[in-house]
Amino acid sequence: MSDENTNYVEPITWSLPEGVAADKEAENGRRYYHYLTACKTTTRNGIDIKPTAETLEMIFTSYDLFDCSLIVSEGSYQMVDPFDV
Repeated sequence: MSDENTNYVEPITWSLPEGVAADKEAENGRRYYHYLTACKTTTRNGIDIKPTAETLEMIFTSYDLFDCSLIVSEGSYQMVDPFDV
């Protein structure tokens, strides 16, 4: 039974690896670097975030073993400074 008064917000997930990052045969260092530079995750209020080192490993474990994305959780990310070029 569905409660119409419940506001369900779908969780934010880390973007799935693409390109070199998605190549399960590539060296992890290359995959991680490509993910950090090419794969983007943005919060609902438009802030770009990047995973911590531990989260990065979990993103790839989820992708490599289950072909699924990982949910963004508190403490699993750093905000990307838009002025750090």
